[in-house]
Parts: sequence; C-alpha cells; structure tokens
Amino acid sequence: MSVHVFAGSIAGTPPETSLLEAVTVRLIEDSERERFDEELVTKHYLKNAKAVGRVLRYIAEYRGQWVALLVFSSAAFHIKLRDQWLHWPARRVKERRHLIAQNARFLVLAAPGQWPNLASRVLKLVCERLPQDWREQFGYPVLVVETFVDPLRFRGTCYKAAGWQQLGPTQGYERDWQDFYTDTKHPKQLWVRPLGEGALEQIRAAELPPPLADPQGPLPPACPVTTGRLDSLWECFHKHMTDPRDPRGVRHKLAGFLALIALAVTAGCKGPHAIAQFAESLNPGQRRRLRCRPRRGRPREYDVPSERTFRRLLERVEALEFALTKSGLPSPLMCPAITVTSCCRTFIGCRSRTIQSTWSRSK
Repeated sequence: MSVHVFAGSIAGTPPETSLLEAVTVRLIEDSERERFDEELVTKHYLKNAKAVGRVLRYIAEYRGQWVALLVFSSAAFHIKLRDQWLHWPARRVKERRHLIAQNARFLVLAAPGQWPNLASRVLKLVCERLPQDWREQFGYPVLVVETFVDPLRFRGTCYKAAGWQQLGPTQGYERDWQDFYTDTKHPKQLWVRPLGEGALEQIRAAELPPPLADPQGPLPPACPVTTGRLDSLWECFHKHMTDPRDPRGVRHKLAGFLALIALAVTAGCKGPHAIAQFAESLNPGQRRRLRCRPRRGRPREYDVPSERTFRRLLERVEALEFALTKSGLPSPLMCPAITVTSCCRTFIGCRSRTIQSTWSRSK
C-alpha cells in the first residue's frame, strides 16, 4: 500500500550516477504540507494523504526538484508475521509497538526506466536519518520499519535493494479505526528492516533500556481474566443486581460497568482515569463478551464508557441497588477478592457511602 511510481521527469535529465550522488532527503516544512498532500492525492494510487498516529513526512530532492515523497507513521497494531519475527507475545506488542515506524506512503516522481536505482537510494537515505528524526520529534528512536506492498501492482524490488526483508503476505485486513480492522480480502506483502546494528537485538530483548520507553507512559495493565471467561463475569453481575437507572438514554449496561471496574481493580488500577484507560485497552473480543455498546454501522466494534462516565457512576454509587447475597458472590474467575465499597472509597473518597456487598474469591 505504500509505494507508487509516477512517470515524471527531472530537469536536465541527469545521468543516474550524478542523480544518486546528489539526491538528498529532508523533512518537509510546514509551508510545503499543502503541496505535499496534493501530490499524494493526485499521483499516488491510493489517492489519500492521511496517516495514522505519529507521523513524519519526507521529501527527496535533486537540486531543488522533488523526486520522491515519503510518509512514516505509527506501526500497524496487529501483524502476525511481524510479531512472530520479533518473537513478541501479545503483551509485548502493546509495550513495544512504538519502536516500529510504518512507511505508509512512498511516491517516486521520476520515471524508473531512466533512474532504476533512485527509489532504493532514497529508501536507504531516509532509513539512515529516521531514528534520530523520530527521537527529536517524539522523544525516542525507532528500531524497525515496516511497509506493505500490493503484489498486484509492485514486486517490492526497491525495498529488497535497500536491505528490507519480505516476511510474506498479510491476512488481507487494513486498519480502519484505532484497534479495528476492515477485511479487504486483498493480502499485501509485508516488508521489514531493522534500523542499525543491534536494533533487532534491542527490540527483542527481555527488558528495554529507559531511553527506549514510550514517553506517553506505561501501558494499562493486561486484563487479568482470559477472554473466554469474561462472559461469566458479566452474567454474574447481571444476574445478581438491578439497574436503578431510567432506561431511557442509557448507553452502557450497568453489569458491564461493574465488570470493567472489577477487572481494572483486580489488574491494579487506582482511580477513574486508570479504569478508563484499562477499558480503552481492551480488544474487540473482550469488549464484545462484556456486552459493551456496539458502534452503529461498524460491525465488530464496541465503545467503552469514558472516564467522565466512570467517575459519574462511582460518585453516585449510593444510588445503585445491589441485590447480592450477604456472603458475596462466588467468583467464577479465581482472582483476588474485590471489595466494591473499598474500591469506591479509594477512588472517589466516598467515605460515607456504602455498598452492601463484596465480590469475593470462591472457596
């Protein structure tokens, strides 16, 4: 999906050796963004200049003429081939994905017949400077780059010549919104390349050194319960409590609210902000089993409550009616005891508020 060649020309028609020696790569200026996007929209086959997440845009020049455009953005969320190549389990993908940049667009503006090595030369130049540019812009370097090539259009020859490795075909999905994917039924070829000596060893290491940590902070903790057992947690709350809210205008089921809070507390979250971050980190399968609200017109996508909604629920906890047994519910999860009263007091400071139940470990 990244590379495209536009049969343009270069003034003076320089010999390839001269062109390859003189071509340079630089970041775009703010004043060039409109022209940059227009070139991609009009000349790249995807007809789209948008990129996801953290983005750097580059121009390859020969004596002031634009000869290629490149866009690097945040990496794809889930690629089985890439994650296997990096020896990453699921949790490590979330923790280290920021160390990968995706070559989302590559538009060569010069005809390849006259300068067949221009594309690979530009790729080599941009990969040499990308880690430092990324560090200066976002606070940490990237260690690996990835890209997708449509095999119906291109063979990826320029990537191979620039030292990239082909891992194989993807499963035919493309990222549509945050952590959700659309089935295009059109697999692409995945290409990757470590950036510098030791980069692959660093990104595969058991522990990351502090300079490689994501400056946005640590990720929310992992869900403490396997996906297949989340249904029983929701059913537990749904069966033993009554939602006192007016059903009109209710967006999220109360059983789902409580299940999310219970899971977040078990995972170690402290406060509505941490609970909301934990909920946002859940994947579509986990959200579906917790009966999260489906997104209209977007199959397999589900919304979770916002931080404000969690905070409002916890602040009004005294108005909730919990029809639970005095001894508490037997946990189907075999996870640590969770006292909802203690949870609310810790998070909201509701020292005078009480809830008449405890969800405790089964004995």
